[in-house]
Amino acid sequence: GLYVIAGVFYTVSQLSAAEVFYRESRAARGVTRQRYRYVFAGTIAGLYLRPFGARDWQVALAGALAAWALGEIESPAAVPGLVQTLTDSDVEVRRQSAWALGEIEHATGVNSLVLALKDSDWQVRRTAAWALGEIEDPAAIDALVARRSAARKSRDFAGSDRIRDELAAHGVVLEDGPAGTSWRWR
Repeated sequence: GLYVIAGVFYTVSQLSAAEVFYRESRAARGVTRQRYRYVFAGTIAGLYLRPFGARDWQVALAGALAAWALGEIESPAAVPGLVQTLTDSDVEVRRQSAWALGEIEHATGVNSLVLALKDSDWQVRRTAAWALGEIEDPAAIDALVARRSAARKSRDFAGSDRIRDELAAHGVVLEDGPAGTSWRWR
């Protein structure tokens, strides 16, 4: 039998697999009862199930919901899948994936988030910068400092200031000098 959720067809085994995954994740992470329905729906809708017979916008919506759900669960096991979706053709899927990686705060996502700083969409770039700040890994900070230096060199002072402010919010002090920019923890 097939079931339809938000216009997407799913098999019973797909729904069962998603429910088992979500219940285990919920128990491990203590997701509040209030969010259960939304996170479960997002988990069903995306990365752990392959919808068939869906329209493009439905698949994109499912992917964005799944990325959001995985960010709420904050499971490091989700990082490889989220890294892959950082290159999705849909902007919202990429943005939600960057957000989820920031919520999970696992260093494995740093290199992919650094690449996302060059995304064609400004919201994805901004979210990737935020996520790198959340991870607080020295490699992530070095990447943001390099991105800020490139922004200053291209006279994008507003972009440079945004990166500086994001780093400051995470306790990173930037020091500009003749040899370039260095950083230290506050």
